[in-house]
Amino acid sequence: MIDRVEALIARLAPAATCDDCIVERLALNAPHQASHRTRELAGLRGYERCEEDCAICGEAKPVIRRTRK
Repeated sequence: MIDRVEALIARLAPAATCDDCIVERLALNAPHQASHRTRELAGLRGYERCEEDCAICGEAKPVIRRTRK
């Protein structure tokens, strides 16, 4: 399931998405899975976590994006 989170972020790149939209798009039963994975990815090179508008819902909130492949 965690791999699906990363795959969705990669598909949407370079657009940023919030954890709530990741949960909704992947129909996750445990929302903490998206949050946990995005925080892990934020520490890796090629990913960026910041506060801005989500490309899916348009709300200003913490989002993640893949910055390079």
